[in-house]
Amino acid sequence: QNASSATGVRPALLFGILQIESRFGTGLGVPGHYKDYCAWSSSKYCAYSIEAAALEAICSKFGYNPAQVPMSTSCAIGPSQFLPCTWLAYGGGGDPWNLRDAITATGRYLARNGATSGNEGGAVYAYNHSNKYVNDVLETADAWQEVIDICGFNLGCPAMQERLEKKFGD
Repeated sequence: QNASSATGVRPALLFGILQIESRFGTGLGVPGHYKDYCAWSSSKYCAYSIEAAALEAICSKFGYNPAQVPMSTSCAIGPSQFLPCTWLAYGGGGDPWNLRDAITATGRYLARNGATSGNEGGAVYAYNHSNKYVNDVLETADAWQEVIDICGFNLGCPAMQERLEKKFGD
């Protein structure tokens, strides 16, 4: 709710992204390969020449060893699975492995790319350039919206567990 209020992006869309990206932080990838996974440049606008250098700067700020932080094979980090350079642009100085910081950064990114202007699909496509990804996120967000419409944010609501199990399985 805080991230939604701060960015204007609806909570269900934030849930959809976080569920698809990392199952809410439970699937963050594996540590130990950052020099292999991050040895490339994603943006000419990044202050660092390669993603590995951006990751090292982020880790240094929070006292993490970059060789020990989990990441995807594409160098994506945290529950939102941002590339390090993208995190530096949207993370607001926060910790990419902190769920609250990740949700807020996701909202910033989606808002900047049109989610608050009626173009959620375009914003999700900017997040990950795959039509299948967009469809999966929007479908997941719709399922979350159904639950929110019935239960609000009451995690103890019986209908929440029932609907989520029906939609997503165990």
